[in-house]
Amino acid sequence: LQDTGGEVVIDVDARGRVSETTWKAVGFWKDPGPECESYFDLIVKDFPLDGSFREGLEPAPKRVVESLDLKGLVAGRLVFHRPPGLRRKTDVKISADVTDASLQFKGFPLLVDQLSGHVFFDAMNNGPQKTARWEFSKLRGRHGDTKIFGQGSFDGLPHPGVLDLKVKAEQLALDSDLYGALADSQQNLWRLLEPSGLCDVTAKIDWTAVRGQKAIVTFPAETPVRIYNAR
Repeated sequence: LQDTGGEVVIDVDARGRVSETTWKAVGFWKDPGPECESYFDLIVKDFPLDGSFREGLEPAPKRVVESLDLKGLVAGRLVFHRPPGLRRKTDVKISADVTDASLQFKGFPLLVDQLSGHVFFDAMNNGPQKTARWEFSKLRGRHGDTKIFGQGSFDGLPHPGVLDLKVKAEQLALDSDLYGALADSQQNLWRLLEPSGLCDVTAKIDWTAVRGQKAIVTFPAETPVRIYNAR
Protein backbone atom coordinates (compact mmCIF):
# COMPACT_ATOMS: atom_id res chain seq x y z
CA LEU A 1 0.00 0.00 0.00
CA GLN A 2 1.48 3.35 -1.08
CA ASP A 3 0.36 6.94 -0.63
CA THR A 4 2.09 9.00 -3.29
CA GLY A 5 1.16 12.62 -2.75
CA GLY A 6 -2.59 12.15 -2.54
CA GLU A 7 -2.76 9.00 -4.71
CA VAL A 8 -3.40 5.66 -3.03
CA VAL A 9 -1.83 2.69 -4.80
CA ILE A 10 -2.34 -0.92 -3.73
CA ASP A 11 0.30 -3.20 -5.25
CA VAL A 12 -0.51 -6.88 -5.75
CA ASP A 13 1.91 -9.81 -6.13
CA ALA A 14 0.12 -13.14 -5.79
CA ARG A 15 0.58 -16.80 -6.65
CA GLY A 16 -1.75 -19.74 -6.37
CA ARG A 17 -3.17 -22.94 -7.77
CA VAL A 18 -6.60 -23.83 -9.14
CA SER A 19 -6.93 -27.62 -9.33
CA GLU A 20 -3.75 -28.64 -11.21
CA THR A 21 -3.21 -25.16 -12.70
CA THR A 22 -0.60 -22.79 -11.29
CA TRP A 23 -0.85 -19.03 -11.72
CA LYS A 24 0.88 -15.85 -10.64
CA ALA A 25 -0.24 -12.24 -10.93
CA VAL A 26 1.18 -8.78 -10.41
CA GLY A 27 -0.69 -5.51 -10.63
CA PHE A 28 -2.18 -2.58 -8.80
CA TRP A 29 -5.28 -0.65 -7.86
CA LYS A 30 -4.84 3.13 -7.99
CA ASP A 31 -7.24 5.35 -6.00
CA PRO A 32 -9.84 2.67 -5.14
CA GLY A 33 -13.35 3.92 -5.82
CA PRO A 34 -15.65 4.57 -8.80
CA GLU A 35 -12.79 6.14 -10.84
CA CYS A 36 -10.22 3.52 -9.85
CA GLU A 37 -7.53 2.47 -12.33
CA SER A 38 -6.45 -1.16 -12.17
CA TYR A 39 -3.89 -3.28 -13.97
CA PHE A 40 -3.20 -7.00 -13.58
CA ASP A 41 -0.74 -9.21 -15.44
CA LEU A 42 -1.62 -12.89 -14.97
CA ILE A 43 0.51 -15.88 -16.02
CA VAL A 44 -1.12 -19.32 -16.18
CA LYS A 45 0.24 -22.77 -16.98
CA ASP A 46 -1.63 -25.88 -18.13
CA PHE A 47 -5.06 -24.29 -17.82
CA PRO A 48 -7.72 -26.68 -19.18
CA LEU A 49 -10.11 -25.48 -21.87
CA ASP A 50 -13.01 -27.15 -20.11
CA GLY A 51 -16.49 -26.21 -18.94
CA SER A 52 -15.21 -23.66 -16.38
CA PHE A 53 -13.26 -21.83 -19.09
CA ARG A 54 -16.25 -21.81 -21.45
CA GLU A 55 -18.62 -20.51 -18.77
CA GLY A 56 -16.37 -17.49 -18.27
CA LEU A 57 -16.67 -16.36 -21.91
CA GLU A 58 -19.06 -13.84 -23.43
CA PRO A 59 -21.95 -15.45 -25.42
CA ALA A 60 -20.47 -14.95 -28.93
CA PRO A 61 -16.95 -16.35 -28.28
CA LYS A 62 -18.52 -19.07 -26.14
CA ARG A 63 -20.58 -20.19 -29.16
CA VAL A 64 -17.40 -20.26 -31.25
CA VAL A 65 -15.47 -22.39 -28.73
CA GLU A 66 -18.46 -24.74 -28.37
CA SER A 67 -18.87 -24.97 -32.15
CA LEU A 68 -15.17 -25.77 -32.52
CA ASP A 69 -15.48 -28.27 -29.62
CA LEU A 70 -12.02 -27.06 -28.59
CA LYS A 71 -10.34 -29.03 -25.80
CA GLY A 72 -6.82 -29.06 -24.44
CA LEU A 73 -4.41 -27.08 -22.28
CA VAL A 74 -3.36 -23.46 -22.52
CA ALA A 75 -0.37 -21.60 -21.08
CA GLY A 76 0.08 -17.88 -21.45
CA ARG A 77 -0.33 -14.33 -20.34
CA LEU A 78 -3.53 -12.39 -19.62
CA VAL A 79 -3.46 -8.62 -19.13
CA PHE A 80 -6.42 -6.73 -17.63
CA HIS A 81 -6.45 -2.93 -17.60
CA ARG A 82 -9.22 -0.63 -16.43
CA PRO A 83 -8.35 2.99 -17.30
CA PRO A 84 -9.16 5.67 -14.73
CA GLY A 85 -12.55 7.38 -14.89
CA LEU A 86 -16.25 6.82 -14.31
CA ARG A 87 -18.11 3.97 -16.01
CA ARG A 88 -14.93 2.52 -17.48
CA LYS A 89 -14.70 -1.11 -18.54
CA THR A 90 -11.76 -3.48 -18.41
CA ASP A 91 -9.67 -4.02 -21.55
CA VAL A 92 -8.31 -7.55 -21.96
CA LYS A 93 -5.37 -8.99 -23.91
CA ILE A 94 -4.49 -12.69 -24.01
CA SER A 95 -1.47 -14.32 -25.63
CA ALA A 96 -1.32 -18.07 -25.12
CA ASP A 97 -0.05 -21.35 -26.52
CA VAL A 98 -2.43 -24.30 -26.83
CA THR A 99 -1.10 -27.86 -26.46
CA ASP A 100 -2.47 -31.41 -26.24
CA ALA A 101 -5.63 -30.11 -27.88
CA SER A 102 -8.34 -31.29 -30.22
CA LEU A 103 -11.16 -29.70 -32.18
CA GLN A 104 -14.07 -30.82 -34.33
CA PHE A 105 -15.90 -27.87 -35.87
CA LYS A 106 -19.61 -28.57 -36.22
CA GLY A 107 -19.66 -26.86 -39.62
CA PHE A 108 -16.91 -29.16 -40.95
CA PRO A 109 -16.80 -32.07 -38.47
CA LEU A 110 -13.40 -33.56 -39.26
CA LEU A 111 -11.70 -34.45 -35.97
CA VAL A 112 -8.27 -32.85 -35.48
CA ASP A 113 -6.20 -34.03 -32.52
CA GLN A 114 -2.57 -33.68 -31.38
CA LEU A 115 -3.32 -30.00 -31.92
CA SER A 116 -1.05 -27.11 -30.94
CA GLY A 117 -0.92 -23.44 -31.83
CA HIS A 118 -1.04 -19.86 -30.65
CA VAL A 119 -4.07 -17.81 -29.63
CA PHE A 120 -4.23 -14.03 -29.28
CA PHE A 121 -7.23 -12.11 -27.95
CA ASP A 122 -7.70 -8.34 -27.87
CA ALA A 123 -10.79 -6.76 -26.30
CA MET A 124 -10.82 -2.96 -26.23
CA ASN A 125 -13.95 -1.96 -24.33
CA ASN A 126 -13.39 1.79 -24.00
CA GLY A 127 -13.64 4.48 -26.65
CA PRO A 128 -15.64 4.65 -29.89
CA GLN A 129 -13.88 1.73 -31.63
CA LYS A 130 -14.58 -1.30 -29.48
CA THR A 131 -12.93 -4.57 -30.53
CA ALA A 132 -13.15 -8.21 -29.51
CA ARG A 133 -10.83 -10.13 -31.83
CA TRP A 134 -9.43 -13.64 -31.55
CA GLU A 135 -6.53 -14.70 -33.76
CA PHE A 136 -5.41 -18.31 -34.23
CA SER A 137 -1.99 -18.95 -35.73
CA LYS A 138 0.59 -21.72 -36.20
CA LEU A 139 -2.13 -24.36 -35.79
CA ARG A 140 -0.81 -27.88 -36.32
CA GLY A 141 -2.54 -31.18 -35.74
CA ARG A 142 -3.41 -34.55 -37.19
CA HIS A 143 -6.37 -36.51 -38.46
CA GLY A 144 -5.07 -40.07 -38.44
CA ASP A 145 -2.03 -40.01 -40.75
CA THR A 146 -3.02 -36.62 -42.20
CA LYS A 147 -1.13 -33.47 -41.27
CA ILE A 148 -3.39 -30.48 -40.60
CA PHE A 149 -2.34 -26.81 -40.61
CA GLY A 150 -4.52 -23.80 -39.93
CA GLN A 151 -4.92 -20.14 -39.13
CA GLY A 152 -7.86 -17.81 -38.69
CA SER A 153 -9.68 -15.22 -36.66
CA PHE A 154 -12.94 -14.45 -34.93
CA ASP A 155 -14.19 -10.86 -34.80
CA GLY A 156 -16.72 -10.64 -31.98
CA LEU A 157 -17.74 -7.08 -32.82
CA PRO A 158 -20.02 -6.03 -34.30
CA HIS A 159 -22.33 -8.69 -32.90
CA PRO A 160 -22.93 -11.57 -33.44
CA GLY A 161 -19.37 -12.06 -34.67
CA VAL A 162 -17.75 -13.74 -37.67
CA LEU A 163 -15.34 -16.70 -37.83
CA ASP A 164 -12.80 -16.87 -40.68
CA LEU A 165 -10.75 -20.07 -40.64
CA LYS A 166 -8.42 -21.58 -43.25
CA VAL A 167 -7.38 -25.22 -42.93
CA LYS A 168 -4.82 -27.09 -45.03
CA ALA A 169 -4.60 -30.90 -45.06
CA GLU A 170 -1.81 -32.99 -46.56
CA GLN A 171 -2.33 -36.64 -47.57
CA LEU A 172 -5.97 -36.59 -46.52
CA ALA A 173 -7.77 -39.83 -47.34
CA LEU A 174 -10.83 -39.53 -49.57
CA ASP A 175 -12.89 -41.66 -47.21
CA SER A 176 -16.09 -41.61 -45.18
CA ASP A 177 -14.66 -39.19 -42.59
CA LEU A 178 -14.13 -36.52 -45.24
CA TYR A 179 -17.45 -37.31 -46.94
CA GLY A 180 -19.30 -36.87 -43.64
CA ALA A 181 -17.73 -33.43 -43.10
CA LEU A 182 -18.94 -32.03 -46.44
CA ALA A 183 -22.08 -29.99 -47.09
CA ASP A 184 -25.06 -31.68 -48.82
CA SER A 185 -24.24 -30.19 -52.24
CA GLN A 186 -20.62 -31.33 -51.96
CA GLN A 187 -21.75 -34.81 -50.95
CA ASN A 188 -23.93 -34.92 -54.06
CA LEU A 189 -20.87 -34.18 -56.20
CA TRP A 190 -18.89 -36.81 -54.29
CA ARG A 191 -21.48 -39.48 -55.07
CA LEU A 192 -21.34 -38.49 -58.73
CA LEU A 193 -17.53 -38.67 -58.97
CA GLU A 194 -16.86 -41.42 -56.40
CA PRO A 195 -13.30 -40.19 -55.71
CA SER A 196 -10.67 -42.37 -54.01
CA GLY A 197 -7.05 -42.12 -52.92
CA LEU A 198 -5.40 -39.21 -51.15
CA CYS A 199 -5.60 -35.47 -51.55
CA ASP A 200 -3.97 -32.21 -50.54
CA VAL A 201 -6.70 -29.70 -49.86
CA THR A 202 -7.20 -26.20 -48.47
CA ALA A 203 -10.62 -25.32 -47.08
CA LYS A 204 -11.89 -21.86 -46.14
CA ILE A 205 -14.56 -21.81 -43.43
CA ASP A 206 -16.75 -18.75 -42.89
CA TRP A 207 -19.34 -18.72 -40.12
CA THR A 208 -21.55 -16.08 -38.50
CA ALA A 209 -21.93 -16.89 -34.80
CA VAL A 210 -25.70 -17.25 -34.73
CA ARG A 211 -27.18 -20.39 -33.22
CA GLY A 212 -28.38 -22.63 -36.06
CA GLN A 213 -26.39 -20.75 -38.71
CA LYS A 214 -24.53 -23.13 -41.02
CA ALA A 215 -20.89 -22.59 -41.91
CA ILE A 216 -19.89 -21.88 -45.50
CA VAL A 217 -17.04 -24.17 -46.57
CA THR A 218 -15.28 -23.39 -49.84
CA PHE A 219 -12.15 -24.62 -51.60
CA PRO A 220 -10.28 -21.55 -52.94
CA ALA A 221 -9.45 -21.60 -56.66
CA GLU A 222 -5.90 -20.36 -55.98
CA THR A 223 -5.19 -23.59 -54.03
CA PRO A 224 -6.88 -26.33 -56.10
CA VAL A 225 -7.49 -29.77 -54.62
CA ARG A 226 -4.77 -32.24 -55.64
CA ILE A 227 -5.79 -35.91 -55.82
CA TYR A 228 -3.28 -38.76 -56.16
CA ASN A 229 -2.95 -42.51 -55.52
CA ALA A 230 -6.46 -42.82 -56.93
CA ARG A 231 -7.87 -46.26 -57.66
